[in-house]
Amino acid sequence: DQIHINLPMHTTVEYLPDSSNWASILYGPIVLASNNGSDDLDGLTADGSRMGHVANGPFRPIASCPTIISESRNFINQIKTDDINNLKFSIPMAVEDKIENIEIQPFNTLHNCRYTVYWPVLNNDEYLHQQDSIKKVEDKLLAIKKITVDYIQLGEQQPETEHNFQSANSWVGYDYERHYRTSNQWFSYQLNNQNKAAHRLLVTLAATGRNYRFNIVVNGKTLATVEPKSTDAKGLYDIEYQLPNDIGKTINLRFEAIEDSHIARIFGVRLTK
Repeated sequence: DQIHINLPMHTTVEYLPDSSNWASILYGPIVLASNNGSDDLDGLTADGSRMGHVANGPFRPIASCPTIISESRNFINQIKTDDINNLKFSIPMAVEDKIENIEIQPFNTLHNCRYTVYWPVLNNDEYLHQQDSIKKVEDKLLAIKKITVDYIQLGEQQPETEHNFQSANSWVGYDYERHYRTSNQWFSYQLNNQNKAAHRLLVTLAATGRNYRFNIVVNGKTLATVEPKSTDAKGLYDIEYQLPNDIGKTINLRFEAIEDSHIARIFGVRLTK
């Protein structure tokens, strides 16, 4: 006698266990993923150098991730089977204000590429609200770029090297989709005040983290002492200071931790007109 067991597979949706709106797509037990291209995969192959195991390609913002638009959390009916023998599927997703058919395939078949295995799921109103929020952020960034004289994204090698970075016991990290630097001693930069056009210094920092208290020093003189904004503050915020009228073309900027404290997580430094 022979017993044949047939276990039919179906397409299913599985959300993250934190009750958020990020979902994965499976065919039976097989996780499906999208191929997001192979560009900017710097450091993909590890070597024996210091930190050679870290892929140094640029991060992509979460907001650029294709979005599934659905009025229901179960969007199975939107998934199309393109080639069942090779397990090729597709699903329409919103990509930069356009609807595109995104191909998805077994995750284990993707190699040497960027990929996505969880996608945000929003209804139409939520998606429109998200796009409006993104536009406001982009408009604000565009406006500030127009008055920027010099800018440093902290924690990134190239901009820090270009601004003569120095430090004692500092380290970098990544949060809020950006790099940052912090220290329990000090770190410094040289900024280029072209045509002596800068009048203000804008510092972007995290509201939360280690208990911090530090000085901002410009050309050897303390410009400000920074303490936590409030106990319930969240996310990133900007602090802005008027620069001295006699500031020169080269500005030496130094962050110094006050004794028994830390410098906050600093994400960006900007000179503005």
